[in-house]
Amino acid sequence: MRTKLSISIFLGLILTILLPIIVSAEVLNIGNFEHLSIDQGLSNEQVTSIYQDSKGYMWIGTIDGLNRFDGERFKVYNCDLDNEDKLSSNYINVIQEDSKGNLWIGTDCGLDFLVKDTNTIVRIKDLDKGKFNLGNLRITSLLRDNNIMWVGTENGLIKIDIEKSTMDALYHDKSIKNSLTNSYIKCIEEDENNNLWVGTTSGINIVNKKNLSIVYSENEIKNNNLFIYDIEFAPSGKVWISTKDGIFISDIIKDKKGISGIKNYENLKENKIKDFHDDIGISKNIYN
Repeated sequence: MRTKLSISIFLGLILTILLPIIVSAEVLNIGNFEHLSIDQGLSNEQVTSIYQDSKGYMWIGTIDGLNRFDGERFKVYNCDLDNEDKLSSNYINVIQEDSKGNLWIGTDCGLDFLVKDTNTIVRIKDLDKGKFNLGNLRITSLLRDNNIMWVGTENGLIKIDIEKSTMDALYHDKSIKNSLTNSYIKCIEEDENNNLWVGTTSGINIVNKKNLSIVYSENEIKNNNLFIYDIEFAPSGKVWISTKDGIFISDIIKDKKGISGIKNYENLKENKIKDFHDDIGISKNIYN
């Protein structure tokens, strides 16, 4: 009798442990997705960016407004040029939170801020106009780096020191050999060597964050001025680059001075690295 009781207790414990695993597996197999659309309050179904802030809110940028989702309902922020407490444009390109908890909103017509303490919109175009013209430029990318915000625009890379309230910029300049390959910035990423990788409409640039010098520059890949959409780093050390001509994978290398670079793209096949659209038929327009 005791043996049967012990076996029953043992089996009960095993089932208690395994049941959540079995249930979880069933949920994963079923594929439990929730569709959020205009019927649930989303301002537009063409989504351009998604960001989760430090409070857990999901921010969804669309071509027609910014949406804050709390898990149950949407709050929509729109553009109204006659109202200073509204967005500069309804077309949202990128969203990022700074070290103080304020939300930076990059639109196709200027940079805006959602101030954490007051929950109000501040447009940079309504502040004192500076030489960088961030109130009217298309903002294409944002990267937070402690108290620094890197802002990619259609006309240069801007470094904003949030604590000091200072700005510096990096552009393409034909008269300077070692400048950006193009001033139209598409993406900004940071590598493990503390360098910025800046993708433009004409190639990749690796930038020293401290002095804004160009460490490495490449604008001809396979004899094309490559239009860069996105750059991502894999744990293996390889770089994935999405372009108008498909996805490329390459290795980060270092020269004798310890400067990072990219292996010659002409040797992709020799290195057994392939561009996907040529070899497995993926469409060329892969954005990220």
